[in-house]
Amino acid sequence: MYRILIVEDEEGIAQAVKEQAELWGLEAECVRDFRNVMTAFAEYAPHLVLMDIGLPFFNGYHWCGEIRKISSVPVMFISSASDSMNIVMAVNMGQMILLSSLLTAASSSPRYRHCFAVPMISRGRFR
Repeated sequence: MYRILIVEDEEGIAQAVKEQAELWGLEAECVRDFRNVMTAFAEYAPHLVLMDIGLPFFNGYHWCGEIRKISSVPVMFISSASDSMNIVMAVNMGQMILLSSLLTAASSSPRYRHCFAVPMISRGRFR
């Protein structure tokens, strides 16, 4: 089973994403300690990380950089911050941005399942 690590400080969003992933047959875990994201990452060994940009203590870009030091696991940003600077920063880090409108669509219809899992699996990105 593929494992997804959810790094989202808004509990309602984190739980909704986790529940949706589990409905799709994926294993998901939410980070609870935002000072020790790397500990959760190392212990869980995810195949994909869903990362919020605005987090307590350090932002998602910081944690993405830390993950990149030890892993090439795909990181997708979950954010409603769709301004140009956030998009440019995410692209420069070699990541993808997942906007809140896509999350809403994905959680309301199984038709959008491919937004998360299928493109990554079909390209062999889950390892």
